[in-house]
Amino acid sequence: MKILLSALVVVSMLSCQNNKENSGDSHKKQSVLTEKSPIDSLNTLIKQQPNESFHYFSRAKAYLTKNNYVPAIEDIKKALSIDSTNISYHLEYGNMLMLVNKTREAKEIWEKCAELEGDHSSCKLKLAELYLFVQDYKQAVTFANDVLREDATKDLAYFYKGISYAEMGDTTKALQNYQQALEHNPENIQILDALATLYAHKNNLLAIDYYRLIQKKRPNQSKAYFDEAYFHHQRQDWQKAISLYEKTLQINQNQKGVYYNLGYVYFMVGNNEIAIDNFNKAIELDNNYLDAYFARGYVFEILGNKAQAKNDYKKCILLNAKHNPAHIGLERLNE
Repeated sequence: MKILLSALVVVSMLSCQNNKENSGDSHKKQSVLTEKSPIDSLNTLIKQQPNESFHYFSRAKAYLTKNNYVPAIEDIKKALSIDSTNISYHLEYGNMLMLVNKTREAKEIWEKCAELEGDHSSCKLKLAELYLFVQDYKQAVTFANDVLREDATKDLAYFYKGISYAEMGDTTKALQNYQQALEHNPENIQILDALATLYAHKNNLLAIDYYRLIQKKRPNQSKAYFDEAYFHHQRQDWQKAISLYEKTLQINQNQKGVYYNLGYVYFMVGNNEIAIDNFNKAIELDNNYLDAYFARGYVFEILGNKAQAKNDYKKCILLNAKHNPAHIGLERLNE
């Protein structure tokens, strides 16, 4: 059973604010911004003030909200050509390059930025994040330490160190850094989740405490309920797993993997009909869900329903001709 985590990219939306007591000229700008789309408004401003770097920066971010990466990158480059020492522009340019998988170029931009910013740590923190992304964990730790020498309260620097040490197999240092990150930012859900995951990998019941903290802070998000359910699942504490999987589905019913896991657990406790019902629901959500077809076929076989079992095993083979368990199942039923 696999858990697929998707990464979320948050892009800030363009916003403009003007003082109502400004001159009539400013009032005209306000009208332009409110009556047109953001990009159209910025096009107008750029024509009026072609040497104002912030307009290009703002239009780049507006393009980014539409996933128009090429014009976004061109605009951020234009902003930097006008104001080459602006840290915010360097940070955003690196972010855009990461979005189009240009990690080497992003690294170069953030290295230039780190040289410019003096005692500020934002660009070095981005470099730590980048090295974490490319799995160069020692370099990630190096830049995180650089950040912490300048500001020992940076929770993200401790967090990146924690991830790096966890990936390098040093769980003691990973825990130390996660705890320090949490001390500086107790509301950071990512840190709580990392601690829960680390304890879960160690089969330590402290994982439950962190799952419960996340559930308390995010009661309407299903992930922490699923993660705790899976923790109990791996420990073969079937009833707790069932309860939490069902809680997960109360929050979000469109999760095929949860139905599959719930079907498996019900099978393990001998409730075969309920197991089949959950496999059915998983297949309703994904008509090509090979694992669910095989699991349902196996339960049908256990129940003596050979025709249905054969149908499911055949479906598995249609989806993957090399699916050996389904071939073996069919051979067993044809004996």
